[in-house]
Amino acid sequence: MRNIQVCSDSLLSVINNVLNFSKLEAGKFQVSLVKTSLHDLLDEVTLLFSSQAQKKGLIFKLSNSAPEFLETDCACLRQILINLIGNSLKLTEEGSIALIGNKVVDEVHLEVRDTGPGIAKEDFEKLFSSFV
Repeated sequence: MRNIQVCSDSLLSVINNVLNFSKLEAGKFQVSLVKTSLHDLLDEVTLLFSSQAQKKGLIFKLSNSAPEFLETDCACLRQILINLIGNSLKLTEEGSIALIGNKVVDEVHLEVRDTGPGIAKEDFEKLFSSFV
């Protein structure tokens, strides 16, 4: 039941992100910073993708030593993680995907690491282009 709720929340998030993209293009997007449980967010994203990884024969790992709470735009951060992990899941054929949270001095670092092929050097400049 929890997985169904997480998936439906994720679908709603995708719809909202399409709307947010339109706002961003029009220069009207606003970030909403609120105190967020980073631990809950990382657990939620892990739950969303762990069964898909398992179906592909991949190991999905969560390693989190970041602080529990973070002031962030939770919806934006969730979507960034969903996009990164979703891409890893699509392109990784064997091995593992890891979601890693760390505190480094006064910063929180989040990393998605996988055993996939990576991004070709000639595609680096396209990385942050819309719809690429």
